[in-house]
Amino acid sequence: MIYPLVIIGFVLMLTYSCKKDDKKTDPTPTPTVVATEEWGVIMDNDSANHGQQTLTKKSDGTITTSGTWTFQGTTCPFQNAAVTVIDTVFSFTATSIATNPAAPVGYNTSPFTLNVNGIAHNGVAHDVWTISFTTYGWPTGLNGTAVGTRTSGSGVTN
Repeated sequence: MIYPLVIIGFVLMLTYSCKKDDKKTDPTPTPTVVATEEWGVIMDNDSANHGQQTLTKKSDGTITTSGTWTFQGTTCPFQNAAVTVIDTVFSFTATSIATNPAAPVGYNTSPFTLNVNGIAHNGVAHDVWTISFTTYGWPTGLNGTAVGTRTSGSGVTN
């Protein structure tokens, strides 16, 4: 009868000891925002095809972008797309759901993938982009060029 009580006591002591040790380890600090930039984008030299986005750099070095691009009446919002910046070269891929109110009922929305690659220097970016939609009847391979202008902020791109 004493053996089961000793075993239970030992197990409880080990369990409490392990949980207590877990509390001693410091959690990984949450990265903080160290820089942001706001950008305006014009696609294919047509102000009707435009976008805006915010680039955010965190203390751990990660960079993300959130914004909305509008092309031929289709609105493509995206959030927290990972951005790679190496010197003046940048790229990102964003995915989300696009909306086109002119599309037939039942086909007003479509998942999309937007790929952007470019060069940013002194507050001006020159990009090439492609966008594909997956809903039946939506285009699958639009592409073009874009010029971006940094409207505020600094510290993310060169």
